[in-house]
Amino acid sequence: MDGEVKIGDFGLVTRDDDDDDEDFALMERTRHRGTSTYMAPEQITGKTYDRKVDIFALGLIYFELLWKLSTGHERGVVWSDARSQKLPEEFSLTFAKENEIITLMLSEKPEERPEASTLKAELEKLAQTHNLDHERATV
Repeated sequence: MDGEVKIGDFGLVTRDDDDDDEDFALMERTRHRGTSTYMAPEQITGKTYDRKVDIFALGLIYFELLWKLSTGHERGVVWSDARSQKLPEEFSLTFAKENEIITLMLSEKPEERPEASTLKAELEKLAQTHNLDHERATV
């Protein structure tokens, strides 16, 4: 491990300035392609969707990065629950603020999911809190 973040799969990507066009933002940008386990409910049901599907998928990825799943069976159960905003109790105790953020990201209704800019601000604030906690612990 060299301490650098590496992206293994960009999946289905669009330019960030695409969302400025309301008509484009609401069109079916990827025509129901992608990894089904990361798809938002509106993608799975075939409804028209917007950029909020990315927030849903990112919520699952964020959870996956923080929480180790030991077996395939556990993964299936926990993953299904996570998609319904039911994260493990131990996760919510260990990662209280992250649990709050991820739960919003996994909202069934797209309009209840945060905008990317709001999410970015929340994550930056959380990172600063973690940095302060780390500095206090090492003094």
